[in-house]
Amino acid sequence: MKNGRLIATAAAALLVSVAPHTQAATIALPKVYQVTFTRAMDPCTGPGVTVVNPGNITACPETHVTTDAPNANWQKAKLKMSISSSKGTSLSLGGKGFITPAPTKIGLQLTLRVTNQVTGSPAPPSKTYEDETFICGNTAGTACGHYFATTTDGKIAKPTKILLTTCLSDNNLSPALATGNIEVVGAALINCDNGLVFGTPGVVQPATP
Repeated sequence: MKNGRLIATAAAALLVSVAPHTQAATIALPKVYQVTFTRAMDPCTGPGVTVVNPGNITACPETHVTTDAPNANWQKAKLKMSISSSKGTSLSLGGKGFITPAPTKIGLQLTLRVTNQVTGSPAPPSKTYEDETFICGNTAGTACGHYFATTTDGKIAKPTKILLTTCLSDNNLSPALATGNIEVVGAALINCDNGLVFGTPGVVQPATP
């Protein structure tokens, strides 16, 4: 099922190619893409306050209207995308701490921009397709369409790895989007019980006293 929730804040940082395409011979072709997730917050878009110490910047109180309320249980989540000449492009999602009240049905939302030379009309042979946003998972159900289930000890239930072609098929999208130059324009973790984003790519640096 397509999902229109785009994670614009992650887009600029996540333009990464994970599959071969016609490029200059001097450019190394990446075969692995990995990203860790941190807790998602609502953006600061309304009237705020000027915080002097970090450099006179505007800030807002932390809110969670369009994002899921943070939960201390989940401690780790990492996405790995890799390619294989024999198996194609695969996705794996790992993590721990997904014990209630943390999300236990997790949708992996991706926005991909694909360029390839799949045979077809019309010309030119190399085409960039429209961005597609969809949700992946190893279990059918919920409003997400598919989600990654979790175990009683809070880990992602096996199989943690799925083929990108499987995810595309689950969302009624062409398997042609699993080959070529695959840009990860956006990624997010969705709480499939309420449809809210709870994780976006990033890291956590504890504040110094």
